[in-house]
Amino acid sequence: MLRLVRAVASRRGGSRFLKAGPSRNDREMTVKKDAGASPESGSGPATGGLGTRLASASSWSIGGQLAAKLLDLATLVVLLYFLTPADFGLVAQALTIVVIVEAVTMVPIQTPILRIAQPERALYDTAFTLTLLRAVLIGAIMALCAVPLAAYFREPDLPPLLYALALAPMVRGCLSPMMAEFDRRYDLRPYAVMEVTAKTTAFCIAVTIAATTASYWAIAAATITTPLVLATISYVLAPYRPRLSLVHFASFRDIVGWNTAAQAIETVTWQLDRLMLGRALPNDVFGRYAASRQINEIPQQSISRPLTRPMIAAFAQAQDQARLRVLWLKCSNTMLFVVGPIVVGLALLADEVVMVIFGPGWEGAEVFIFGLALAVLPQLPWMPLRSLAVATYRTRLQTFCVFIKLMISIPVLVIAIKWQGVIGAIVAKVLIEVAMIPISAHFIHRLIGVSVLDQLWALRRTVAGLIALAVMLAALRDMLMPAFGTHRLVVAMEGGVIFGLAFLGYLSVVFALWWMAGRPNGIESLMIDRATAVLAVLRRRLA
Repeated sequence: MLRLVRAVASRRGGSRFLKAGPSRNDREMTVKKDAGASPESGSGPATGGLGTRLASASSWSIGGQLAAKLLDLATLVVLLYFLTPADFGLVAQALTIVVIVEAVTMVPIQTPILRIAQPERALYDTAFTLTLLRAVLIGAIMALCAVPLAAYFREPDLPPLLYALALAPMVRGCLSPMMAEFDRRYDLRPYAVMEVTAKTTAFCIAVTIAATTASYWAIAAATITTPLVLATISYVLAPYRPRLSLVHFASFRDIVGWNTAAQAIETVTWQLDRLMLGRALPNDVFGRYAASRQINEIPQQSISRPLTRPMIAAFAQAQDQARLRVLWLKCSNTMLFVVGPIVVGLALLADEVVMVIFGPGWEGAEVFIFGLALAVLPQLPWMPLRSLAVATYRTRLQTFCVFIKLMISIPVLVIAIKWQGVIGAIVAKVLIEVAMIPISAHFIHRLIGVSVLDQLWALRRTVAGLIALAVMLAALRDMLMPAFGTHRLVVAMEGGVIFGLAFLGYLSVVFALWWMAGRPNGIESLMIDRATAVLAVLRRRLA
């Protein structure tokens, strides 16, 4: 496997980098090459314009994450067969705390490196030192909080799980800091290899433990294995000899400060429902809710977040406000265009998802999947807000935005859960995300001057397509459902056929509106260009 990893890196012409790290001249050449393309020109050197390189990087990032999430899904299907909802509920309680602690201590070390055109060796040393200090802090926090948290959730089996799961965030942050140079070159292939390798290893270990013991420790083992493999491979792809230094701490100050605060607040908000429901619900019901959330998070983790990853570099390269405005509108619409159909499909095909993935014993989860999917949809166009704020050194504004969301979420969720339990929590999440639309749009206006109406108007074609998609999904499901049986494989084929037909209708509506609008530059034109390039390559090979 390590031979495969090295081969992927060397194919990108990165052998010199992998052996000794990027030299000053290599970095200067990379920066000059990147500077040759701008959002305005739309073209550049051999690698193409910024939009093309961003699309290529996003493709690899999404491809790797999608493959990884498919492996996660396969792992989940196997674990659902061997484990009970109560097992998932117990692990979900522990993971809720681990995720919050990880976010509160988050140090995104690659961002300051990417913002500096010619980073020194000491900058990488500072990044490594910060991640090491963070790992020690996480271990200390989990050691101190395990017993009180077990009392809060009324679960005596929780402390051992918390101690074990704390290893995951401790290791996850300790990837080689030299991996940032792949991001600088818009080369995200190594990340795809890392993700697939780590998830494959985790799948094998989780399935083995689940099949032999039928214990919830199979979930914990998969959670710990993934970051261990990722960290190991990162030092193979981007060798780095650790040294302790805080010489360049000033370069990380705004990231460690406002960005970390924003990440912490955002994660607490994201996990707030789990914190409340984990105590209020029986483990089996909470397990159904947690598993449903895991299904709904797959599109975000495999597509939305990888899409925003190269956006930091893209926003940072935009040289003026006008280019930033154009780039933001494209990125915002792209997020909704790509992820929106999957979220709508999950919501309207929730019954089929539960039947195919969950199986018997998980009845009721379809309601959770439907409601949680609706809660994801309103936030998609504004997910790149963090990338924009970091790239423009305005992380404080983004922190205010997520703080407002937290202040709205706490009372709304408390009231909703006391009113209607888990259903009330889902309804509250939908209302909170809808309320955040004008607030997020206002902060974008403050960052780059794009009006709220312009932000909403840029989404019009995609929104129309999503409405058409929902109508077609509902109609096709009613028409075709009686023609199929109830076997898992048959239901999976049914869902695939229904979604495929509706998705073609979605594309037809969006591209028809784009054509009538005069074919403006956007995600539609980029897709046409990419498809034309692929067809041209195929014609040359067949000639």
